[in-house]
Amino acid sequence: MKLRILQELGFACYIDDHLDTCHLLFQHAILPIVFEQPWNQEPHPFPKVANWRELGKILLAHPD
Repeated sequence: MKLRILQELGFACYIDDHLDTCHLLFQHAILPIVFEQPWNQEPHPFPKVANWRELGKILLAHPD
C-alpha cells in the first residue's frame, strides 16, 4: 500500500524507521532514508538520520 501510493505520487525518497520497508522501497527505485530507532541499528546501505535537523541537511543537499 505504501509503495503504491509513493509511486503514484512520484516520490524519489521516503523517510521510514522500518528496514523491511526501506529495502522494499529501494528495490523500486525510491531512496529510503532511515530515521534511527533502537530497532533498526543493524547494518544497512541507506542514509540515516537521528533527528529532523539531520534530515533537513540531507534534503537540502539533494534538492531533486
